[in-house]
Amino acid sequence: MRDTYSDVASKIPDLFARIRQNDQRLSNLRGKRPSGVSRHLLSAELVARGLDRFDRDEPSIVERLELPAFSGQSLLWPPRQIPSAVIVAESLAAATRAPQQAQQAERDRDEQQRITDYYAERTRKQEQRQNNEERAEFARRRQGVN
Repeated sequence: MRDTYSDVASKIPDLFARIRQNDQRLSNLRGKRPSGVSRHLLSAELVARGLDRFDRDEPSIVERLELPAFSGQSLLWPPRQIPSAVIVAESLAAATRAPQQAQQAERDRDEQQRITDYYAERTRKQEQRQNNEERAEFARRRQGVN
């Protein structure tokens, strides 16, 4: 059992994940088809099982199966889903952080402007000092020539 279960348990989640991914692509294609087009590609599971659709008597194995790990209580299939309450809580937390992030961004912009102004003023003073020194040198030379 250990060898057989380990072999199957390593293949089924990968197969089911690929089927789900393919079903999602098929769903996207169906959503893009022109209205009035009734024919569409079937899910790989429907084709493999010779069905036209899933119903109460013939449900999707991919959607219904739970495959436990050989040891422990975790499931190999279906993949762990993030509970919707967690998603909502995270979105609310993000919304709460947004004003704080905006305030921090404004503080960062103010600090950047302060630094820019500081160096602009230093540059202006340095240029003014150099200009004054060059004027004084020019005036000394002019007086020496006259």
